[in-house]
Amino acid sequence: MPNGDMLVAGQLTGRVSMGLGNPMKSYKQLICFHFAKDGNLKAQYGYEPESIDDKQNVIYPIIQQFIPSADGKTAYWLVLENISVKGYESFTDAYNGSVSYYPVYYPSIIKINIENASISNMEELGKRKYRLNRKLTYIYQKDTKSIVFVGRDEDNKMLWLCKYKIN
Repeated sequence: MPNGDMLVAGQLTGRVSMGLGNPMKSYKQLICFHFAKDGNLKAQYGYEPESIDDKQNVIYPIIQQFIPSADGKTAYWLVLENISVKGYESFTDAYNGSVSYYPVYYPSIIKINIENASISNMEELGKRKYRLNRKLTYIYQKDTKSIVFVGRDEDNKMLWLCKYKIN
């Protein structure tokens, strides 16, 4: 962060049995450590996504990134929570009849107040109704201080654009 603080995020892991023999690696709660510029731990944050209730969803990690505000007083913890869907991940899979599970992503944001080491409630964008494009999940526009999300509804009938303004 501009003031010298550091944010380090990750996801707890475990094992889950998918009925295929050996248990697979699974991804669980999100964690974030907030270190002051002197290296001391300032705060620890956590979030338990709704999607970890379904074992198909936990085999894919959640994408996380931080976007600092222009004044450096806030960090936006961008969380792309996933949910697994059954179907054809690509044209080739459809052509070959290879049905599988693959992740689709829903955007959420948690605001971290850098000065007083506190976080806001998770803000779900699109209320889990719209899935993001997996190859272009979002565009950060530094000049307009915003994040643009591009997605679609579950039936692939409606395009969804969301512009989230950051300070």
